[in-house]
Amino acid sequence: MKMKLSVVISSQQALNDLSSKVLPAKTAFKVAKVKREVSAEAALAEEARIALVKRLGVAQDDGNYMVPQEHLAEFQKEFQALLDTEVEVLGDFVKLSPDDITCDVSVETLIALWWMFVSIVTGK
Repeated sequence: MKMKLSVVISSQQALNDLSSKVLPAKTAFKVAKVKREVSAEAALAEEARIALVKRLGVAQDDGNYMVPQEHLAEFQKEFQALLDTEVEVLGDFVKLSPDDITCDVSVETLIALWWMFVSIVTGK
């Protein structure tokens, strides 16, 4: 399944929440596989973000980098392009039906993980 890095990154906390719940074995396995892949993609995105900050930023006394105002627009443009990058995440393997979630989960968690669920209307 192709999805933007921004969706991958925003799914991390919801996957952490869902993976802490007691789920049927098959569902737990799917969630664990998705969590592992999403974490790997998010880590690569974070490495790219740090490299961008170092390239356009200025080292501070504390060892951190700050992007100066004159490079801020370029940083924002490149970072947004990174977030808009599409990545492949486990194909249709990750699809769950609402019946697969047998525990209490917050609405926020379900909203963040919308892409993991089979459409009730289309079945896809």
